[in-house]
Amino acid sequence: MAQQGYEEDLLRQWFPVPTKDSGNPFTENDIRVIADALKRSSRERWSRIPRIYSVLKRIGQLHAVDAFVDDGTTDAAFTFSKNTMPEALQDHSARLQFLDLRHRATARLR
Repeated sequence: MAQQGYEEDLLRQWFPVPTKDSGNPFTENDIRVIADALKRSSRERWSRIPRIYSVLKRIGQLHAVDAFVDDGTTDAAFTFSKNTMPEALQDHSARLQFLDLRHRATARLR
């Protein structure tokens, strides 16, 4: 249990307060650390989609993460469009925020 608390504290380091502020894009190393922290926090399923998790967390739509996993969506599908996003993210504003952050994240990786 103490280890899980430590890992949750580590995630708070990346996502300090619930906010819709996009902040700076994550580096590949950031994504690996977030995935590792999720895995060690008994969130194995979420650790498989750290980019999607990070965007959902930043826009306050973390409740949709399981739907992305259940749909078989992976970070490899990070090229979402308005038409290809899973329906779990129903709020139009949240969909636009997700697409905006996704676009910024993939632009940084190029």
